[in-house]
Amino acid sequence: MASIKIINKARIFNHLAAATLTLSIAACNENSNNNCSNASHQDSSKNVIEQQGVNNNNTISTNEIEKAPQTETNQVKHKNIKRYNDWNFFELRGKVKYVTTTYIHDINGKKSEDAITDTFCSNGFARFDKDLKIKRNTEKQIESISTYCDKIEPQWLTTKYTYNSDGSIASSQEELPQSSAKTTYFYDDKGYLTKTICVEQGVKEETTIITYKYLKFDAKDNWIKRTCTTTYIDDYDNSSTTNTETQTRKIIYY
Repeated sequence: MASIKIINKARIFNHLAAATLTLSIAACNENSNNNCSNASHQDSSKNVIEQQGVNNNNTISTNEIEKAPQTETNQVKHKNIKRYNDWNFFELRGKVKYVTTTYIHDINGKKSEDAITDTFCSNGFARFDKDLKIKRNTEKQIESISTYCDKIEPQWLTTKYTYNSDGSIASSQEELPQSSAKTTYFYDDKGYLTKTICVEQGVKEETTIITYKYLKFDAKDNWIKRTCTTTYIDDYDNSSTTNTETQTRKIIYY
């Protein structure tokens, strides 16, 4: 089932998105049927989670190349990405059935890793954890993702997404306890994510910049190895810290 790896400041990246994706939801998350118009989440240590259905308001309960071009824009220009499916949301091209992403962290010289497996139906829709609430717009893009969190106080935390005309994520907005965070996404001229900038305002004011460097791609132009450099800038005193992460993907196609 598909993960929404929302970036947590203790262990960096969503999305995405992802893609994928900014501050707090993954930290609050603790089986699947054949209805592939809906969506569910499975990391590598969990069994398949039962998928729930869609209600009437569209809310779901529950080849290698060595470098990518450097030109940046906040809108994808790649014309071969199929619009309005979850493959695009998860930075995937082609008919992907499974993708396992491994995150290798290096924080202050200490290395650790974890892996998440995302599952997709043949029509491009992901399977999401039943504990997530997925709301879609009229074009079936993910409009918002909500998760229930009771670590501080019981509440739903929601991330809302906007899109470019080609279907790529343009921005995400999170309303967090005592703060809010907006993330803007940037792409190169082939449609690969190159940078995200997250501005958090509230009790803590901080800017988080993540830059991506692509190292390997498969025959279908999906990246299978990249590095992420995350810089936290304290907007109060302008101090900063930087961490690095390597991400690899194993992709199975239909």
